[in-house]
Amino acid sequence: MSKGKQPQVTIEDDHDDIDAMDFPLPLVPAGPPQASAQLPKDRVNYVTDDAAFKSWVCLYPAYFDRNRSFQKGRRVSHDVAVDRPKARHIAEAVSRLHLRLLYEPEKIYPRDFLNPGRVKVELKDDNGQTISPTVSNRRALYHRVALLLPAMKEEVVLDEPDLDAVEAGKQLQELMENRSKFGLGGGPPMDTPEAIEPPPAPTKKSAKSAKSKKKPKRTGRLV
Repeated sequence: MSKGKQPQVTIEDDHDDIDAMDFPLPLVPAGPPQASAQLPKDRVNYVTDDAAFKSWVCLYPAYFDRNRSFQKGRRVSHDVAVDRPKARHIAEAVSRLHLRLLYEPEKIYPRDFLNPGRVKVELKDDNGQTISPTVSNRRALYHRVALLLPAMKEEVVLDEPDLDAVEAGKQLQELMENRSKFGLGGGPPMDTPEAIEPPPAPTKKSAKSAKSKKKPKRTGRLV
């Protein structure tokens, strides 16, 4: 991706089987722990078809953020959660667990617009058997990743966004949260069909006229 072209950000629903890949994504295969916390470039494959990854487990930064409640997306206990983890840190942690992962830096958790990125993890094989004996389910995966995140944050230092970008992101988040509340309890959103005033009902004469003009077009014969 060239520097002049801005990446397209995709906002995802809060569950594991929804994706909309429209850009190349790195696939990191399983392997032994690395001496460096950097993702191994020589073992990274780029994919454009994500059909094979639908069943993989999704990990968002919000799952491990101690500043969030369970209602707002945190999936681990506060004792093992960390402060503002990044998707890259999660990818580094998963690579230490000998699990294959799909790193998606341009995905966004619907309740956390300020912290983009997502990691998908292959937890089970095609036969439904767990791949790692130490990571038997989602909860175990969440917990193991959370325990590794403090070390990953120290080893992988990422550039933080400037203040203007943060403030702009907060405004966007507040706007989307307000729209969500309006859609759930305060009436239909403005862009839904229910919010559009229906046209006046046609008179009997105009309805009859329209009916007489509407004739089915013959496209073939059913035998």
